[in-house]
Amino acid sequence: MLKKLVATVIVLGFSAFEAYAASGGYAARKCSEEYRNNPPEIEILYNYGNLKFDNSQSTEELKKLLLQNYPKVSSKRLNGLTQFMPYVFIESSSNRMVIGDSACYYPQHVRVVVGYKPTVYIRNDIQPGSCRFNVTLRHEQTHLDIAHLSLKRFAQKIKRVFPQMVKDIGFKFVPYKSDVDGSETSAKINEAYKTQLNTLFNGFVEEMAEQQMRIDTAENYKEETALCPND
Repeated sequence: MLKKLVATVIVLGFSAFEAYAASGGYAARKCSEEYRNNPPEIEILYNYGNLKFDNSQSTEELKKLLLQNYPKVSSKRLNGLTQFMPYVFIESSSNRMVIGDSACYYPQHVRVVVGYKPTVYIRNDIQPGSCRFNVTLRHEQTHLDIAHLSLKRFAQKIKRVFPQMVKDIGFKFVPYKSDVDGSETSAKINEAYKTQLNTLFNGFVEEMAEQQMRIDTAENYKEETALCPND
């Protein structure tokens, strides 16, 4: 399938602080109340990336790329290939409230970015400006159009379902001395977000690969080849 790149950055911020003696039950209720009254800001962005063109690869080199990106597709004569390199990036910051010997951590801001790093390859023995070059380029641009629509829909899906995932994960309530600087607990919260997001992302990558293969059929290749009988 398409290569998957998942990057995670943890940004720890303490913007709430209280210190007083309290029972465990009261502290947990206070933590829940703080989280409920201060919902996190959730930011979802998508990026099509900077498109690169590569006209330097041989047929054999393109076949290797094809196998890496689309293992279900085979071609005896490969003219071009589009590589997307989809990725997801998530970062979050946490509030901390210290209550007696315990600390409550809950999200302040969560930012998710999904995108591509696309490259269009055209075989190096196809002359730029020729009929075969233009037909191949048009074919790869269709792949890009499909990918753009898929990415936009995926970002919209994240906007719908991810806030509830964040809400379900909720807050972390731990002994203060177990994580004095808060980095470990904040990392666990961010890891929980990443786990939930990766499930969505993996489904998106598989679905997009299937959509891309719908135009890489023997019938379509035959029709495109007939457009340039002299090449």
